[in-house]
Amino acid sequence: MYQSRREDYIERLIKRFFEALERVKGKNSQALDDALPDVQDEMAALYEEYFGTKRQGILQQPVQNLPEIVATLEPHQLRPLALLLYHDAMRQSSGEEKWMLLARSKALLMQGHAATGQIDFEDVQLLSHIEQELADW
Repeated sequence: MYQSRREDYIERLIKRFFEALERVKGKNSQALDDALPDVQDEMAALYEEYFGTKRQGILQQPVQNLPEIVATLEPHQLRPLALLLYHDAMRQSSGEEKWMLLARSKALLMQGHAATGQIDFEDVQLLSHIEQELADW
């Protein structure tokens, strides 16, 4: 029970972080541009600490290798990783990289739901949006 609350809290923090980042980014802040390399380094360290693998390692793997990546993660880590990949994709303007990130996010969400047997209403909406984006590509 405690673990579930902690995971929900972490997921909410991730979501709020990306929402705040989008608001600041929308203002074209020079301070954000100056701080971006430091933030990216810190995010990479947090990413590696939580998921046990480097961010670039996951991003560079083909979608077909996702089962190998999933095998190294705990079931409760799949949803946060899927959300991070989704937000990474939404920051992309278009192209193959956006499609790959969305496909990975969708696959991770589906595998997370299969592993835990749980699905949130928010995830249903997210999957619908991902499928729409993939269909439009």
